[in-house]
Amino acid sequence: MTHSLAGLRRIAVELRATGRLARAGILPGPTELPRSLRAARAGGGAMLTEVLAARFGDSVAVVDRGVPLTYRDLATATRRWITVLRDLDTTRERPTVGIMCRNSAQLVIALLGALAGGVRVVFLNTDMGSTQLTTICEREHIDLLLHDDEFTGRLSELTGVRTIRTEDLDSVLAAADDSIPPRAHGNPELVILTSGTSGVPRGAARSSSPLTMLSTLAGLLEKIPLRRSDVIYLAPPAFHGWGLIATLTGLLAGATLVFDGRFSAERAVATMLAENCTAFVAVPTMLKRIMDLDDAVLQPLSGRLRILGSGGARLDPDLVTAVTERFGPVLHNLYGATEVSYITIATPADLAHDPSCAGSAPLGVRVAILIDGMPVGPGRVGDIYVRTGAQMRSYTDGSSKHSVDGMVATGDTGYLDGAGRLYVRGRSDSMIVSGGENVYPEEVELALHRHPGVADATVFTVDDADFGQRLSAVVARRAGHDVDDTALKEHIGRELSRSRVPRDIVFVDEIARTATGKVTRAWLDEVTAGNSHVG
Repeated sequence: MTHSLAGLRRIAVELRATGRLARAGILPGPTELPRSLRAARAGGGAMLTEVLAARFGDSVAVVDRGVPLTYRDLATATRRWITVLRDLDTTRERPTVGIMCRNSAQLVIALLGALAGGVRVVFLNTDMGSTQLTTICEREHIDLLLHDDEFTGRLSELTGVRTIRTEDLDSVLAAADDSIPPRAHGNPELVILTSGTSGVPRGAARSSSPLTMLSTLAGLLEKIPLRRSDVIYLAPPAFHGWGLIATLTGLLAGATLVFDGRFSAERAVATMLAENCTAFVAVPTMLKRIMDLDDAVLQPLSGRLRILGSGGARLDPDLVTAVTERFGPVLHNLYGATEVSYITIATPADLAHDPSCAGSAPLGVRVAILIDGMPVGPGRVGDIYVRTGAQMRSYTDGSSKHSVDGMVATGDTGYLDGAGRLYVRGRSDSMIVSGGENVYPEEVELALHRHPGVADATVFTVDDADFGQRLSAVVARRAGHDVDDTALKEHIGRELSRSRVPRDIVFVDEIARTATGKVTRAWLDEVTAGNSHVG
């Protein structure tokens, strides 16, 4: 009986997913269906991009720094890239391709070709140094590395790895066979690296069937209604979770992705205006930099964005309010993790209810709060566990995250309200006890961001000889402000409590963040060691 009910629930989810995909235009309509089926039958190993080309043809798939690439051209390039991958000399069952690129048309070609070709893909963070890059290439047995020229200097220690610069990809593809490749055996495997803020990143491997991937996208589209007519300015790196999800969703919907190199707030606004963008995908750090621009710069963008999506890090409630006041009720906030993809999504209605909430679980995702492995009711703070259709199989070193009844631990703590909305308190491993209270660095960080003299801030735990652990902070002052540590400590005491005041505050000109908006522990240790600005 239990198995029958589970089967019925799965069927209900799949039917709901099909309806959502049809409404979003990801599934072909009656007029498109015949040519889509013909393209699928004739597409061989390039079926995915051949179907996209049959449906969207000369519509623009990608605008890369002003240069357009149509869906038809994307299909041609993908066919040729699959041929390059098939010709790789490897002793393993299938080759492993590393991709170390900023957002570009070449990255999209490499990604879709790898998915269609059934190879193993490892996305490499563009912030990696040479030693870490070499370690990961050896650990993941990478056969071919596609990289931007700016990273060539980091490859000196690599051995046994073929390398291709993205700047040379056009000539490589021009020399490759343009015939339809045979279908690949098995599903492709995507390896996404964890943020690695406290050490060498781990590889989270997932191998999803096309049906699972489409069901996962249906859940996203149920909350963030991207559609074929959208022109999406995609700022987060496509090599990591949020950027990758948005890239695949946009392409499968037949939308246009706009890439513009390394993020600059001023250039982002200018590009969105020039390309008539209707959607903006970002991380909170990027949103904050956008909102710090002069009102005269932002005014022309008001009323143009239909969707504004944030993900990859915690979103400050005050930033939610400011964005909504400027652009209207268009902001969506995605909470997720590398190991499980997205977990909850807050819609504009959720954020209007409470700008601090992380939203509710989309279609196909289950979220539960557990204490000592047992579920608890609304309002109780505990460990956040999740089950999704896109969660990793395991880490590439063979280890896995703790799970209970198929639900994976996120490493975060939080609670659900009576309506199923999630509130994330912070990382379970960063919480300390101070003054008899549980204290999370994240809440202190948000309080610092609310001070008018603070441009950016990060709060973290350090070892303490007397108390075991204590809080420290690194702060970048806003231009024209000369706030000191005493003023900031008084501010935190008023906003939160004395038990949450960091003992040490270090002032820097700018906080170094990775491409995904994270701050590494190595940088924090370097900045705080013997710094004369410690309060």
